[in-house]
Amino acid sequence: MIVIAFLIANPAVLLPQVWQYLNAYMGEKLLVHTGYLFADRLYKNTVSSTPFWGTPIYFYVLFMAIKIPLLVLGSFIGGFFISLKRRQHPGHAFVLFMFLFWIVPYSLFGAKWLRYTLSLMPFVYMFAAIGIVELIRFLNKRLQAVLQLRPLAAAVIVATFVGGPAWLAYASGPHYALYTNALAASKVGYFFPHDEFYDDGLREAIKFVCDSAPPGAVIAHETPAVTRYYLEQFQRNDLNSKAISAPEFEVVNISGPAYFILQRGRTYFENRDKLAFIRANFKKVHEVSVNGLTAAEVFAK
Repeated sequence: MIVIAFLIANPAVLLPQVWQYLNAYMGEKLLVHTGYLFADRLYKNTVSSTPFWGTPIYFYVLFMAIKIPLLVLGSFIGGFFISLKRRQHPGHAFVLFMFLFWIVPYSLFGAKWLRYTLSLMPFVYMFAAIGIVELIRFLNKRLQAVLQLRPLAAAVIVATFVGGPAWLAYASGPHYALYTNALAASKVGYFFPHDEFYDDGLREAIKFVCDSAPPGAVIAHETPAVTRYYLEQFQRNDLNSKAISAPEFEVVNISGPAYFILQRGRTYFENRDKLAFIRANFKKVHEVSVNGLTAAEVFAK
């Protein structure tokens, strides 16, 4: 019955084109570049590199340690151990199962990105809520002599554990992904540059090239769709757009004016040698900073 219900809800699965796409996807034939720069080291980030030859197993644990506000992190740890102790209870068992069912296989997969943690965070917040409720219960026991203070204590705890992280989120805007808690305050943009910066600063870098480049110059980058969009916006469709990691792009053979937009997070196995050549042989003419950190660099030939 489950199979029949699945086929009724997903008839497209019977189409040959779907299976052809799945075969290409599972065979990693759709990848145009590979590699994830993590703590200044380039790791494989493909499923075929599972479990021990891809991005580090502690990738998501490190994310939780340095990217979650300390108030939430502390209550999460407390809630986790409380649930572990009360694992016979259905509610605690559910949260434990769901969290472990996520963190263990995802940590073993060779391919990792911070965007995957979107489905992890609900369970982190559940554990945090358990920790906060237990803290309120603990204080209620200590305030038996002054019952009128119990609601006030509960309100203060909730306001602190909800309002504090909410304020941190607001204060981190507009570059929210760069938030790092006090445990790694000096390592902003170091461990996860691809996900922390993504394309911050790219628009400004492209605009600089559009304002500076002569007609027909090459603009090399790692973002074909974004660059195409901004070339249209800045009315510079005359520029010759190239992807640095493309196999046919040979940086040593470029003739004429050329501009190269480099983003540290977009370092791949297919372009790392080219990026090193650009840095060693061409002049940096522009740099875009975000929160005092280098987000994008422009080199010119």
